[in-house]
Amino acid sequence: VSRIVAVTQFLAKQNIPFRGHDEGGSSHNQGNFLECLNLLKQFDPFLKSYSAPSHSTYLSPASQNEIIECCAEEVTANIVRELKEAGMFSVMADEARDGNTEQLAICVRYVAEDTVKECLLAITTLMEFDAESITAIEEQLVHHTIDGVAVMSGAVGGVQARFKTNHPEAIFVHCYAHQLNLVLCHTCQAIPEARDLFDLLQSVYSFFSVSLVNHHKFRDVQNQLGLQPSELVQLSKTRWSSQLRSVNAILENLPAVLQCLSSINNSMAVGLHAKLSRFSTVYLLVMLKTFLSVTENLHKYLQCETVDLAKAFENKGAVCGNVHR
Repeated sequence: VSRIVAVTQFLAKQNIPFRGHDEGGSSHNQGNFLECLNLLKQFDPFLKSYSAPSHSTYLSPASQNEIIECCAEEVTANIVRELKEAGMFSVMADEARDGNTEQLAICVRYVAEDTVKECLLAITTLMEFDAESITAIEEQLVHHTIDGVAVMSGAVGGVQARFKTNHPEAIFVHCYAHQLNLVLCHTCQAIPEARDLFDLLQSVYSFFSVSLVNHHKFRDVQNQLGLQPSELVQLSKTRWSSQLRSVNAILENLPAVLQCLSSINNSMAVGLHAKLSRFSTVYLLVMLKTFLSVTENLHKYLQCETVDLAKAFENKGAVCGNVHR
């Protein structure tokens, strides 16, 4: 059993799936869990000679799940113990969709042994995504016998107000990285030229990523021009830092993109080439690279596990100073 637990811990730590498509005795690949144990058998004298009773091998999917659950309970219990010893902590909650299943991820942040820690406490399924259903945050904290809560926004009828009714001591802080993301997003959306440019970048990305023929041609042109092979970057509405990566990718590969578009004889390529080769487009790319680079460091810092309030204000001041200049 100790060897089975060790394999379970190893696979969990490395975030490796346990199961195989065919775990039967005649299978050439029984999945990571069973294959790891088969590997141990080659070098472990005990496993070589041990023959488990057919009714208690502890290798079935049900047994694997039970061991995984036991390990999870031990990890969670350790987190809860450190939380209680810390005395003060914050709770971070956000949507974590898995396919068609709406989930809520609940993380805790606290100080243990002079070290800032951020740990995943629970993931719970949501039947609806509204203020009433997100009280699952409190349910998870009560389940783990933790006193005190953090809340989400919605000062009047949202989760924040509902939690403050039961826990007046709770202090709400919206994710600053998310706030910065929203500011940048709405700022650029309010500028028609910037909005059109990002639509163009997304179209260029789709043109070269959807078609393998276009993608291979793009790679060939990169090689011909002596450019470092690299990919264009898809834009994201939730992670604004990807916009800077997309702008940088286009600027670094602009000669290859233009040459490739000019060599493809279809209306889409002709239209993209005409828009991308304009002086105003290139000027906007350079301007947005400068603007977004100013906020990039602050955006990354606000997502750090070791983020410090004073340091964050310093970064904010540096950003404001650079923007004014």
